[in-house]
Amino acid sequence: MKKGLRTPSPVDGGGSGSSSYHRALKLQRPTVIKWQDRLANSVSLIGSVLFSPNQSNTDNDRFGVHTVLRVKSTRDFGIMLSMWDEMAEIASKHLRRNDWIYVSGRLESYTKASEDGQTKIKFQVQVKELNYVAPILRPYRPAETEVKNSGTGSLESHKYRLHLWQVFFANPSDWWDNRKKKTNSRQPDFRHKDTNEALWLSPYDPPWVKRQLEVLDLAWEQGRSTDAGSKRVIPWDYDEDYASRLLGVALRD
Repeated sequence: MKKGLRTPSPVDGGGSGSSSYHRALKLQRPTVIKWQDRLANSVSLIGSVLFSPNQSNTDNDRFGVHTVLRVKSTRDFGIMLSMWDEMAEIASKHLRRNDWIYVSGRLESYTKASEDGQTKIKFQVQVKELNYVAPILRPYRPAETEVKNSGTGSLESHKYRLHLWQVFFANPSDWWDNRKKKTNSRQPDFRHKDTNEALWLSPYDPPWVKRQLEVLDLAWEQGRSTDAGSKRVIPWDYDEDYASRLLGVALRD
């Protein structure tokens, strides 16, 4: 071999063996991890809450609640969420029907007798982590809503707006309040500080939006509002009957 020359290695990317070498790296045997109890049968899901949490019946002094999470997939499915102790208190205080949430925890099974006496295996998640999920939405524009309100295409728009109001009232300190600073109607009344999502007040808003804004404004005026970094959830009155009439079967599916 002449001085100054060397044979290309697979790492250099030269030679015909390079692609085979990199493919071998990708397909090498998975690494071994240590057993961790928290990883056993762990799952993470995003979906909508089917109903407000109900208290679980227990034979001890532990406080527990449960609800069902509706998960959209190739084929939508529902799965029981079980929460205990502090997590149960948080869920009982804040979770409401149609909230869009992320949960992680351990997948477990249980048996339940059907109407015909047959025992069936069901599954549930013992929730260890719970968060609201910010929706990915296009900005709402009043002019478009007025046009769509009487048409068949208005259903999704109303669903998005109702959900976005829920996200707003869950953490109002995460939004900029521009109501007193607007220079024209095209500017939003509220804008999210991180996601830049926008909300406009509209005459088509359900009554509970106006009532909850009045409660929120009064709280801020009296100095009981949270700091910018606070994650406190302000209780709000959700008019489920109005929402059911507005969204029809889509809300009940």
